[in-house]
Amino acid sequence: MKPHKIYNSISKLQLPMLRLFCSRSTFTSVLEAAELDQRAFGSLYHRGWIGHRAGKGFHATMAGRNAYKEYMEGEARYRKNADLPLSHYFDPIVYRLKREDHAKVNIHLAKSA
Repeated sequence: MKPHKIYNSISKLQLPMLRLFCSRSTFTSVLEAAELDQRAFGSLYHRGWIGHRAGKGFHATMAGRNAYKEYMEGEARYRKNADLPLSHYFDPIVYRLKREDHAKVNIHLAKSA
């Protein structure tokens, strides 16, 4: 049985900010937080991945640290089976690839994973 995943997904806007909060051992002041991208900041706050302590500031919560750790250690970034053909987004006809070019793309992606 697979363990329950903590996160649904982490967007490319959320990941750098979550990394920032998880790497800090100090609190982030309200003034510092006001300078950050509020789209990512707000979504992390509403998910409960960052929290606020009165008089101290914002910090990564345990849920946020666990989500970041699970994302960085998890298989979400890689294909489960690199030997399978690529999705239709890599269709050789659509991208005007020759058959052998398509095979090279599959091999290259499999080696990088």
